[in-house]
Amino acid sequence: MSKRVLKQAAQLGREFDEKKEALKEAIEDKARKVDGKLADLAEPNAKKAAKPIAKKAVKPIAKKAVEFLQKHGDLSSDVSDVAQSQAASFLRPAIVRRRRRSESYRLYITRLVKDLDPASGITQSGLAVMDNLTCDLFERLAHASTDLIKVGKRLTLSERDVEAAVKLHLKGELRRECEREARAAVKRFKTYQ
Repeated sequence: MSKRVLKQAAQLGREFDEKKEALKEAIEDKARKVDGKLADLAEPNAKKAAKPIAKKAVKPIAKKAVEFLQKHGDLSSDVSDVAQSQAASFLRPAIVRRRRRSESYRLYITRLVKDLDPASGITQSGLAVMDNLTCDLFERLAHASTDLIKVGKRLTLSERDVEAAVKLHLKGELRRECEREARAAVKRFKTYQ
């Protein structure tokens, strides 16, 4: 090989080593920052309890990240263990801060109000009341439907079970309107299926 090719290879090797060191330092810095913020936010006992769960959840993600970096030539195999542990410590807070999902019908209620009369609206407190009412009614109908399934010794919820639950819980004009809308929805579903 010529001196020029050897010189370029040496230069590429130095650049690769510099990138590797920069990556390691960046991961260590981010891990220190996140651990410091987490320590400020959480109590000592809560932090100790969260660590084992987060490590279990993050290890597969860190392994995949290291494999990806090795595959594309950004990381050599000798630093994979270090990078994997540091990536795990860097990714941990994202797992800990996960929000709990809550069911809400607020968007649909506001759309329904706008459909009925585009000039009118609904206040936040009125929206909260309507949302709570809708969630409560949905839970009651679901419990009644599952009770009917258990009584019938079946495993699958059918439209008859839901219709019977509506008949048990609603009265008068509201019940008739719900039955009418439900039948129309089931009919539309069957035609498009």
